[in-house]
Amino acid sequence: MNKKLLIIMILFISLFMFACKKDNNKKNNGKTDDIVVDFGDLLGEEYLYAKVKDEVLKLKLEDNKAAKNLYQEIKKADLELNADDFEEFAKYVKLNSIDDKDIKEIDVKVGDVVIDKDNNLYIFFKNYTGSYQKVASISNANSENLQSTLGYEEDNIKIKLSVNNK
Repeated sequence: MNKKLLIIMILFISLFMFACKKDNNKKNNGKTDDIVVDFGDLLGEEYLYAKVKDEVLKLKLEDNKAAKNLYQEIKKADLELNADDFEEFAKYVKLNSIDDKDIKEIDVKVGDVVIDKDNNLYIFFKNYTGSYQKVASISNANSENLQSTLGYEEDNIKIKLSVNNK
């Protein structure tokens, strides 16, 4: 076998094994744990983390100026904010000004993180249509548990935004 091909195969297998993470915290109704493959960290993609209660949501940032500005703001200092309900669709927090927003009518999907013209950051647990800019999407939660994690109709929910998973 060609040495170069063998080396490439070994590197690829090593990369794949490194990127695979077994999620030991979640069970799927008695089924075995899911294997999560996330090459984003290896590819240099930027993430934010939103801690809600005891859950940490991983937010994969979009490639736009508003998302980059949001990341830079939170990189300066973690934000811990009280969250409010947006009807039965989402939780939202009020941020300081985020520049370079491109607000337009979009279809928001479960797990999308968007910002509006008034600098409110929304985490959606139901589909919706409105005037926003998408800045991230949650990469480690499903629609079934997102609403319970965010605590719809619960008071005193705090969301801590950070660039670190702590």
